[in-house]
Amino acid sequence: MAPDPDTLILSAEGEIEDRPAPELEISAADDPAALAGQIAAATTVAVRFASFADGRGFSHIRTLRERLGFQGDIRAVGHVIPDQFLFLVRCGASSVEVPAAQAAIWERALGLVTIALQPAVNDARIAVAGPSRGQAGLAAAAAE
Repeated sequence: MAPDPDTLILSAEGEIEDRPAPELEISAADDPAALAGQIAAATTVAVRFASFADGRGFSHIRTLRERLGFQGDIRAVGHVIPDQFLFLVRCGASSVEVPAAQAAIWERALGLVTIALQPAVNDARIAVAGPSRGQAGLAAAAAE
């Protein structure tokens, strides 16, 4: 499962890294719980996205971290887009395989969204927007 030479591995921190190839790949149609034994034996698991519009990969990443307690490298591979980088990281992905020609776009994408409205696997900070807080509440949350 060697990466394509035209791709790079980007860490959750936005750094280009040299990481080992995944020992296991999970597709959207797979049930991670059914693969628990193989997952526990792996140090790197790839979650394949067939389409950027298919959210099952995000669910699989979160399942690996929260339900199965996987502590290794979870790599998003396949058809993901830079706009999804922060969401991949918040679900628990620790690396993303990206086209080498788009590395700079992906590196910038991590910092574009700074406020989240949902809790994350790796970052409990959320902003609460509602009638009582509105835009001022979002600004205050961003300043924290």
